[in-house]
Amino acid sequence: MTDRKLNIAVIGLGYVGLPLAIEFSKKDNVIGYDLNKLRVSELNKQYDRTNELSKEELLEAKYLKVTSSEEAIKSSNIYIVTVPTPVDKNNRPILTPLIKASETVGAVLKKGDIVIKINDYSIDDMMSYMETLSKFNKGDKAEVSVLRDTKIVILNIEF
Repeated sequence: MTDRKLNIAVIGLGYVGLPLAIEFSKKDNVIGYDLNKLRVSELNKQYDRTNELSKEELLEAKYLKVTSSEEAIKSSNIYIVTVPTPVDKNNRPILTPLIKASETVGAVLKKGDIVIKINDYSIDDMMSYMETLSKFNKGDKAEVSVLRDTKIVILNIEF
């Protein structure tokens, strides 16, 4: 990826995705995508109903575009999926949000793109993804190996 520009899309703007999108948008252009049009509208007005981020923090995200348009994420080459995986009363995962997010990303995925799945519940699906990163704290560092086009790419991440 060193020879081309990073175009990051964060799919799902909840308590994991929104802070992640804000952090990445400090250095790179980021598209934050969420199906919930009310959520997108509120974030575009610098209001976060989850209270994860203040209005001031949202205003500082000058390289972040928030949208519910699939068209807007087509130019991305890194997709970070941060949708929830709730469980039912029998503690079985409800995969609907993950399936919808996978369909959304799958519709725009191109050869060479990277998909990263971040979640608080370990699930195996047809896309390769990193194990959950949501438990890291600000300042933590991690080295993540990603298989891309039969090559291992090492990502050094600081939260």
